[in-house]
Amino acid sequence: ISYQGSSIGQVLVCLFSNPAFSGSPVYVKGLSQPGAYSLNNVQPGSYYLWAFLDTNKDVLFDASVEPSGQYSNNPVTIIPGATQSDLNFSLNDPVELPGDINFDRVINIGDVVISLRMLLELDITIGAVVYPFPYSERLRNVSDIDQNGCVDIYDLIFVLQRALRII
Repeated sequence: ISYQGSSIGQVLVCLFSNPAFSGSPVYVKGLSQPGAYSLNNVQPGSYYLWAFLDTNKDVLFDASVEPSGQYSNNPVTIIPGATQSDLNFSLNDPVELPGDINFDRVINIGDVVISLRMLLELDITIGAVVYPFPYSERLRNVSDIDQNGCVDIYDLIFVLQRALRII
């Protein structure tokens, strides 16, 4: 696993049973820093490989600030008794893309739901982290599309249009 940014922390390499990387991972391996690794003692099957740099040392992925990445040839097939290596990929710092409120580099229905919750000033969950109102500056930057100081119906409409690929 490579990383070109300036953040530091433990790398958590995770295998998931689904391509959305949702729920708890079925396997987690910690690395003291980006670099070589292998997957040992994993039950045979097909998995989706993803990792993040735990910069705040809480073992929870914070999509707004922690670098992450996934293996480009997912899913990975684990063969009985084999040690899997050479699964190379990079971790990338989060990118602030207007409307991409969950920082997954795609504007979709998940971002629409988060935008609606922000409009209503409700708690939002991104990755494994819950953000209460008032939201962090970074979240406001990607959700307040018209930069008028608040998340309003116009911001929600923009995110919905982008998710539906209307604009």
